[in-house]
This record gives sequence, C-alpha cells and structure tokens, in this order.
Amino acid sequence: MHLNIITPTGTTYDGEADALVVPGLKGWLGILPRHAPMICALREGSVNVRCGFDTLYFAVGYGMLEVQDDAVTILTGTAHAIKQA
Repeated sequence: MHLNIITPTGTTYDGEADALVVPGLKGWLGILPRHAPMICALREGSVNVRCGFDTLYFAVGYGMLEVQDDAVTILTGTAHAIKQA
C-alpha cells in the first residue's frame, strides 16, 4: 500500500508500506494492505512502518489518518523520522 505522511511544511514520507501501526485516540491501530476505508483521529506518538524486513519509525503530533483504495494518508502538525539504535 502507499503511505504519505504530510505536515504543513511538507511531506515527511512518501512510499510503499507493508503494514503500519498508528496511535489512535482510543488505542493503537494496525493497518494492512486492502484495509477497509476509514478516517480516524490520531494522538501524538510513534508511527511504525514495516517495509519488507525493515521497520521505520516516525514521531508524529495530533492529526488525522485516512485509508482509501490501498493508500494511507496521515495529516499531522509535526512528524519526523526517529533513528533506531
């Protein structure tokens, strides 16, 4: 599926993802390819993006997530990649 993480200052991530876990307002949400269309609010936290054998991590602020036609868009006030040790 295609993932875009967008902030007011630009695009933080634009690429493919095999799975992702996002911080919803009422708990964690897992999104896989062919997920049903949905829109939900996000709280600040970590977005975990699985790409093959790698996992990317992004710190995000409050925002919205939309799943539509095998594409996921995250609109948030802030987002940046977290480097894992």
